[in-house]
Amino acid sequence: MRFIATLAVAAASFGLAAAAPASDDVKIDPLLRLIKTSEDDAGTWVTEDEKFEKYTSKGLGFIDITDITEEEVLAALSTSDDVQVSKLAARQGVTYPTTLTHVTEANSLITRVTNTGPQSWLQTLTNFQNRHYRSTYGTQASTWLYNQAVSIASGNSAITVTRFTHSFNQPSIIVKYPGTSSDLVIVGAHLDSIAGGTEARAPGADDNGSGTVVVLEALRVLVAAGFKPKNTLEFHFYAGEEGGLLGSQAIFSNYRSAGKRVLGMLNQDMTGYSPGGRATVYTDYVNSAFTAYVRLIVAQYTGAAPSSSSCGYGCSDHASATSNGFPSAFVNEEPFSTSNPNIHTSRDTYASIQWNSVLRHSKLTVGFLVEASYLVVVYMITQGLSKPPGCTSSQFDLFSIIFPGNPREEQLTLWNVVGLNVQKVIEPDADQGLHPEKSQTKTDPESQVGSLEHSSSVVDDEAYPPPTAEERSTLRKVHDSIPLASWSLCFVEMAERASFYGVKAAFNNYLQFPLPEGGPGTGAIDPSKPNSHAGALGLGLRTASALGLLFTFLAYVIPIFGAWIADVKIGRYQAIGWGVFIGGVAHVIMIGGAAPALLQAGKGVAPFLVSYFLLAIGAGIFKPNVAPTVIDQYKHQREYTKVLKSGEKVLVDPETTISHIMLIFYAFINVGAFFSIAVVYIEKYHSFWLAYLIPGIVYFLLPVLLAATYKRTVRLPPQGSDLNRFVKITVSALKASKGNIFSKDFWYKVQPSTIYSERSVRVSYSEKDVDDARRTWGAVQIFLYIPIWYLNDGGVGNVQSNQGAAMTSDGAPNDLLSHFNPLVIIVFSPFMAQVVYPFLKRKGIKYGRISRMTTGFILATISSVIGAIVQWRVYETSPCGYNASDCDGVSPLSIWWQIPNVALGAMSEIFVNVTAYELAYARAPEHMRSTVVALFLFMTALSSALGQILLPSIGDPTLVWAWAAPGIALAVQTAVFWYRHRHINDEVFMTYKEDFQSISSGEKTSIDKGEK
Repeated sequence: MRFIATLAVAAASFGLAAAAPASDDVKIDPLLRLIKTSEDDAGTWVTEDEKFEKYTSKGLGFIDITDITEEEVLAALSTSDDVQVSKLAARQGVTYPTTLTHVTEANSLITRVTNTGPQSWLQTLTNFQNRHYRSTYGTQASTWLYNQAVSIASGNSAITVTRFTHSFNQPSIIVKYPGTSSDLVIVGAHLDSIAGGTEARAPGADDNGSGTVVVLEALRVLVAAGFKPKNTLEFHFYAGEEGGLLGSQAIFSNYRSAGKRVLGMLNQDMTGYSPGGRATVYTDYVNSAFTAYVRLIVAQYTGAAPSSSSCGYGCSDHASATSNGFPSAFVNEEPFSTSNPNIHTSRDTYASIQWNSVLRHSKLTVGFLVEASYLVVVYMITQGLSKPPGCTSSQFDLFSIIFPGNPREEQLTLWNVVGLNVQKVIEPDADQGLHPEKSQTKTDPESQVGSLEHSSSVVDDEAYPPPTAEERSTLRKVHDSIPLASWSLCFVEMAERASFYGVKAAFNNYLQFPLPEGGPGTGAIDPSKPNSHAGALGLGLRTASALGLLFTFLAYVIPIFGAWIADVKIGRYQAIGWGVFIGGVAHVIMIGGAAPALLQAGKGVAPFLVSYFLLAIGAGIFKPNVAPTVIDQYKHQREYTKVLKSGEKVLVDPETTISHIMLIFYAFINVGAFFSIAVVYIEKYHSFWLAYLIPGIVYFLLPVLLAATYKRTVRLPPQGSDLNRFVKITVSALKASKGNIFSKDFWYKVQPSTIYSERSVRVSYSEKDVDDARRTWGAVQIFLYIPIWYLNDGGVGNVQSNQGAAMTSDGAPNDLLSHFNPLVIIVFSPFMAQVVYPFLKRKGIKYGRISRMTTGFILATISSVIGAIVQWRVYETSPCGYNASDCDGVSPLSIWWQIPNVALGAMSEIFVNVTAYELAYARAPEHMRSTVVALFLFMTALSSALGQILLPSIGDPTLVWAWAAPGIALAVQTAVFWYRHRHINDEVFMTYKEDFQSISSGEKTSIDKGEK
């Protein structure tokens, strides 16, 4: 069994016999973990949940030693003797000066330290439900932190950002900042939080979001300053600290096995609560010599002598470094006796943070990194032993030496001298042979347990070489490959839309017409009357139209709520799940409500309305979150170049890729919608209950599909801060411009650089946040043109179905042709994606976003003109003339004359809807994309509301104008749209944070005064 042999040895040597059985015959539950709560504790087997219940919640420290096999490490964890523990640290061969010699350099960097980044980062970290090392949220938080570190590190191509994965969900993150020596100086903080189980709310603002953002800020400052360290610096973000120092134990055990030299590790755990107003240096389970050195740094760079305290066994990650033989120190916000009472509870919130304390710790961390980057290794040759290769001096002399390999430990002893000017020991990079092969997927949270995953700007540039300015203007643009998870989610959308449009297709006849005379009582027709219509409730045209429009209105208003709850509260993926559940309940009720017995008894209205509203709610929560999640799976949303097999060098373009993904997505929507054609035949010739059952069966494939794609799906957490900033910036801009939204400097006035230059005030948002707000509202302006266009796509209300009912059908359902819309889209979408768009790109013809939407508007205008002409011909040829809707006879005009109207409307959707999805994603802040998609979908609701207003005009003898009037309005609108927005064709598709300078750079920002 796992570790029994090792623990048996350890038990005999270090008093663990009571905890670990000495025989393999004794079985231990593999789910149990062995923890120690003191040096003398023999160890206790507990479950993961019991760690919090019995220890963490009661303020008791512990170390999980289940996976520790090295006797020397176990011995170090079983003694409080600093001398004994320091024997391991002595092998690092480093001495610490008693004076600081790089104060001027450090102070110049410290002037760059601010709370702007830490405040923004901590808002994000605390918005996760928790950062528990075994929860999905904890993994998502680690992924976010990884991406943030990569973004910061992109300013220095030598820096690497690495995932260190574990046997539990959450990976640790390591940022390596290379120096001229491979000797390491480490600053670390744990990234996890806990307040109970994996679902418990644990904001972890102080413990240890505050320490995490301090380490990030120190990294940002050094990168921005172009700092060049002598020793290699590492920035560690440990997973699983709250589970017994799991992440840091694994990392330092790895470093120990690899023979890495660590000159010092500074632990930052809790930095945002300090009633005493000064930092505290802890003195237990640390290296005393290194801690004395750190005390000098704290005093110098905070302006006050630090307090002293001790925190007990298993207190934090410095103990992992110490037990593995690496010198460590621990700086905290406050002495243990007055430490933050809110930690490990839901009360440890962003609002409780004292930002002056965070700033103090950020400054001392930068000071530490500058000073420690110059630490030197001093050796002397031990009497009686041979000189190491390369030695040029006699025994007992200080010497300069170049080792071709690591020296034997017995050849070296530490020479305790301070302040001498000695040369560094230079040796080969200790990284050699340490890491497994680099992963091909740089941000895959499901990477193999126990491996190190590398990523940096260097790796990115190697895998995704960015284009030069010339290449950007000359190379042919192509789309990237579509991730498998995106394809899977397209199938999910297809199944949902198949069921949604399937049942919706039956609504009109179900509501408008009564049970057919001579029919079987299920809603189906008498087979001897092929030109009659299926029906059930007999509520009439206007009621059916009103309920049809209301359903559309609700299904596209509720997405605003669905997007808000996803972006702010539960995340997109969970919102999708809730939408699926509510929709499933709706389908069950709808099927039961269409039972023949209920319809014949006239009791079908109540169950229909219940299912009707539930289906609108479920679809409203589901719909705004699917498209952004599909695009989220496409991770490298930046331009890069590659060489095709043909030898042609091309530019892989994010806009082209996202457009391609959305074309596929929209085609899948319509594959699902095409399902409605079967439904209209089933309702006419069999029953409504079966017409509702078939879509219901398809619907219940959704949970199966979601479960199958769960692990490979990128599931972003909620980030309410983006929405909060968006609202704050918008309100500030309205105030600054006194409500003049047409002001040329509307956005310029609220840029951080403008505010700082005019009032020397720093704000909590960035230049990119302002540009995101500008671009988002620009997208919303474009969306406002959609309601009138939508009235022209199939006509107002049920006029198309009503028109078909007055024409000769030859046995075809009256609403059949309207359901050919998806068939046209299914055929035309791949034609556009594979033929038209590539042809235009090969010819160098730019066909921008506004051009595509304008094309769609023109096609819809022509569609309405055709609809008006057909309606006129129906009136002219109907036996009842201009009262054709209620006529027992029909026009000899074939229903197939509706095909041009249907086809042009469908083609217009490819140009309008697909482009609108792209704009909603690309122009929105990262964690507001569901909300902006919902605003786009809301335009359909506005169109339905407009249709409700027009309902009184829908009827004989004025149905020609029901087609013509919207067409005329759209023609006028199209001209205005092109004139006002054609410049967006030339705007950048997506923006990135690094494209914007900070206000301290003094460089020009991206939104010049006068740009609107």
